[in-house]
Amino acid sequence: PLLLPHVIDAPLTEKGRNQCLEKKHQASKLNVELVIVSPLVRALQTAHITFADHLPNNSERNVKWVAHEGTREELGLLVCNQRRPLSQTKLEFPHVDFSYLTYEEDVIWNNHRKHTSDKKGIPKRETTVDMSHRCYDFLVDFLMTREEKEIAVVGHSAWLHAMCNAVIDCGEHDHLLPMFGQAELRSIKLTFNRGVN
Repeated sequence: PLLLPHVIDAPLTEKGRNQCLEKKHQASKLNVELVIVSPLVRALQTAHITFADHLPNNSERNVKWVAHEGTREELGLLVCNQRRPLSQTKLEFPHVDFSYLTYEEDVIWNNHRKHTSDKKGIPKRETTVDMSHRCYDFLVDFLMTREEKEIAVVGHSAWLHAMCNAVIDCGEHDHLLPMFGQAELRSIKLTFNRGVN
């Protein structure tokens, strides 16, 4: 079913919503200053349920919410990972800043399919290496430039796996290396070594 056209940008299932509700209490204890979220609907829903206490209308903390293409799930074969038109998503999530998304349609998805599809039009799944380039760009070009210190990044399991296994040095923190579970919360303290090759 994940290849069917009507599954584009699939929302959370009831099970997924319940998993998020189970993590809400844990998330409410965090002192989040910024929530960065994938522009895919299920990630936005995950963020809204899990971090409900940090929504602008529920929080005295003035938490900013930003959508960023750099945190989205694997590109290619699974249609559920294709973003729906931006105007539709903006209507459903009006307090999220979508200014870092520049196209109404999912240009990133379309370009990947265009450049990787075989003669039958079947695209290749994005590799971990390719995904790690997107992770690196997100971390260096965006996250590193932010002034906030406590940041929640709500992304997707394959993207987070690529980040922890191919981009950041997790050192002896082996608990960061396995695939992330649905609605799983993990804390990571990032230190950027500026100017070090």
